[in-house]
Amino acid sequence: MLTKSDFIALGEIFGQELSLASKEEFKDHDQLLEAIEMRVGELMERDPALLFSYLYRLDVSERKVRNILNAKEGIKTITELAKLILDRQIKRLYTKKSIKQKPIEGWEW
Repeated sequence: MLTKSDFIALGEIFGQELSLASKEEFKDHDQLLEAIEMRVGELMERDPALLFSYLYRLDVSERKVRNILNAKEGIKTITELAKLILDRQIKRLYTKKSIKQKPIEGWEW
């Protein structure tokens, strides 16, 4: 279950990583998914290469992306890509929360 601070963190990630126009605080999964869908749709139409660059940078499974893009009619490509992005980032967030790492000594500038 995602907390309010999780939604804030995800909103910040997507604001930076996907250049989401919306800087609002997301209150639930559906609201966040809708914002991602809008951005994915925009990128599919205007700059697919940038979308695929974002997918790579966000560490979304290439195999899953290919499966969605090669699927027969009846699948909503934009929605499915948005779900992949959101699911991957939720997993990433949980991993960061569960594995605490000490700062690396000697890397201060």
